[in-house]
Amino acid sequence: MNDRKNFIWNFLGLSINSFNSLFFLIIINRINGGADAGVFTFSFSLIGLLFYIGLFYTRTFQISRSDISNKEYIRSREINCVAMMLVTIALCILFRYDSYKFTIIILIGLYRMLEAYADVFYGILQAKDELYKSGRSLFFKGIIGILLFLIFDLMFKDVRISCLVLVIVNLLGLIFYDIRNAKKYITNSFKKENLKLIYKLAFPIFVFSFLNLYLANATKYTLDFYDSAEIQNIFGIILMPATVLSLCCQYILNPFMLRFSQFKDKKDYKSFKSLARKILLSVIGIGLLAEVVCFFIGIPVLNIIYGLNLSDYKLMLLIIIIGSIFYAIVSIFSVLLTMLGKNTIQMVIYIICSILTLGLSIVLISNYKIMGASICYSVVMFILCMMFYMSYKYIIKKVEGE
Repeated sequence: MNDRKNFIWNFLGLSINSFNSLFFLIIINRINGGADAGVFTFSFSLIGLLFYIGLFYTRTFQISRSDISNKEYIRSREINCVAMMLVTIALCILFRYDSYKFTIIILIGLYRMLEAYADVFYGILQAKDELYKSGRSLFFKGIIGILLFLIFDLMFKDVRISCLVLVIVNLLGLIFYDIRNAKKYITNSFKKENLKLIYKLAFPIFVFSFLNLYLANATKYTLDFYDSAEIQNIFGIILMPATVLSLCCQYILNPFMLRFSQFKDKKDYKSFKSLARKILLSVIGIGLLAEVVCFFIGIPVLNIIYGLNLSDYKLMLLIIIIGSIFYAIVSIFSVLLTMLGKNTIQMVIYIICSILTLGLSIVLISNYKIMGASICYSVVMFILCMMFYMSYKYIIKKVEGE
């Protein structure tokens, strides 16, 4: 067993992969300025959403179901990646982005598409207890990508060239490391009916995962219509601490996933609820601590990191941190409901909240711009949190009575 090695490299790889956009944003702000950084942060958020089309969340089934071959998972992922890029191009044409923005979106799209394609090979390795190899891939591609992004941006001061370098790094890593490591485990077995089965299994999880990320970034997408690239950049910066808090939540939750599964299998729902309560209180505690820290030193730290004066946006930062606490709680309830096999109810919640968010964001942002975006983010997260809380209470009470 490679438990220790798998954990360490997976932790390092996921950490670098989760924070790389933060480093890219710092680099662009320092070298290229707020307008370019605004275009980049919007593009990265947009592609972050479309990335889920490429990913389609099949990793769980890839690891747990041996009746579907790796070849079939690879074919489905290829279809998904092509669909991801077609949707990306279609959106660029639909919204008539200028050539600069169009190019950056397409390049970031290719960068993340290659990441989505590599993930299917990570699933193959994980099923063979070689998760550490995918962790190494994410780590080294991430580190090399950040360093080369910085070097080329310093040399050419053109974000498009730096983004092209990221595409090349991911392509080379995919060809010479990811595929090479997984190749020996790939059989030629292929059935069309299994391809359909993959989509049938993964569709509900894809929908609520896609809408979950949409809700986290919906205010960014709406703000793009009503304000400048510079304001988009500022909103991306003050939203970044919320992203960090969500990642902290995952670090807290992930080590207990197996324990939750064991409690569920034993129908020990008392222990299930007790552990959930402890994790929720820990996350809330961390969130409130983050609020206090951001009140005293949040803006000065962001000023130093990004080389900007963000003093006028302190209240908005604090509002967003409150929203991020609700979002972190939602992430926990979502995992718990998934553990209990309740994916459809999550899909319904996300659909309702997505419709609500569309209208709310247009009203608030069109009238109050970045302040409206901050308020909208937190209000939506509060509503989402309440809906998940009530659903969890209802479901856990129901399964306890069975």
